[in-house]
Amino acid sequence: YRYGDLYLVVWDMKGKMIANGANLDAIGTNQFDLKDEDGKFFVQEIIAKAQAGGGWVDFKYKNAFQSMYVEKIELGTDTFVIGSG
Repeated sequence: YRYGDLYLVVWDMKGKMIANGANLDAIGTNQFDLKDEDGKFFVQEIIAKAQAGGGWVDFKYKNAFQSMYVEKIELGTDTFVIGSG
């Protein structure tokens, strides 16, 4: 899930991390209430953006500005958010 500085992440619609090319330890954790360094609930914003048709979400994480493009994907009966940043 990683190519150079780019990586993929996948959440379910409740904020549970399904895949993360940059941080394998985060897989399986619920990040719905995770805040960035400015106190923004960025995972909630990512999910909302994906549900609204997708787009870019900006946030600060680990002392760095992050910009991630997200979209909603439907696989069978489950719906997920996939992002790349």
